[in-house]
Amino acid sequence: MNATTEWLSLEDTAAYLGIGKTVLYGYARDGQIPAQKIGKKWLFDKTVLNAWVRSKQTPETFFLNVDPNIENNPALRDPQREGYLRTYEFFKAGKNKALLQIPVGCGKTGLASLFPLGLAAGRAIVIAPNLTIKDGLYDAMDITNRQKCFWRKSGVLTSEQMTAGPLACTLDSGNMSVANKCHIVITNIQQLATNADKWLAQFPDNFFDMIIVDEAHHSAAASWQKVIDRFPNAKIILMTATPFRSDKQKIDGELVFRYPFRSATLKGYIKRLKASYVAPSQIELGFHSTGLIF
Repeated sequence: MNATTEWLSLEDTAAYLGIGKTVLYGYARDGQIPAQKIGKKWLFDKTVLNAWVRSKQTPETFFLNVDPNIENNPALRDPQREGYLRTYEFFKAGKNKALLQIPVGCGKTGLASLFPLGLAAGRAIVIAPNLTIKDGLYDAMDITNRQKCFWRKSGVLTSEQMTAGPLACTLDSGNMSVANKCHIVITNIQQLATNADKWLAQFPDNFFDMIIVDEAHHSAAASWQKVIDRFPNAKIILMTATPFRSDKQKIDGELVFRYPFRSATLKGYIKRLKASYVAPSQIELGFHSTGLIF
């Protein structure tokens, strides 16, 4: 046996899980729980046991049972940490539609990855404005991607915590069986808006407990409002760099956090600013009844 493994006895495991020793013995004997029999004694690897417990959790309890390292995590950017905490307080106060205004380059992908942790009482759906951002979001939430997984890179979740999830998927597979097995579904707005009958009609109205719209200013409300209407009890999170949509209308939602552009620049989150100067080749003059116009 591995010397670094923390082994629990039958008695300790029964107390740890809060079940009777007789019931636990039956589970071990029948192979319903990971265990090893050494001589006449049953031993349980605590790490493997924890993973087994998490694997038995339903989507409704998974995110509420994780213990993420967020508040004092130095690997997180200020807008990620503060944005999550403000949003957490907002929903715990019983409110429903949160708006966060964060400049481009401040880590919105990482922030989107944080939102479900400790907050979503069920699955979350993340809606991206295009395919490129959708792919980036999936990479950040794919626990099998050791280079790009945000939770892993930032130390928000440990490898032990991620043994059974969170599991992320996209709608590209074309069937519901994949989404049913996952905790987070990632899609782009065009896929949902143009295939509303194909996808939204398949989801029960309680399938998602949280809806995260990334760069909400890129789409008119009608595009992602279909999703919000389909899941009337879901928590809504709208992230944007500007409070106005592409149709010039103000985004509907309560502003819970705004990270100033100046702070983003001073912190070095925004490093490359490029100024463009346009010199017209000619200027035309004209006259109007009210006077000279250009």
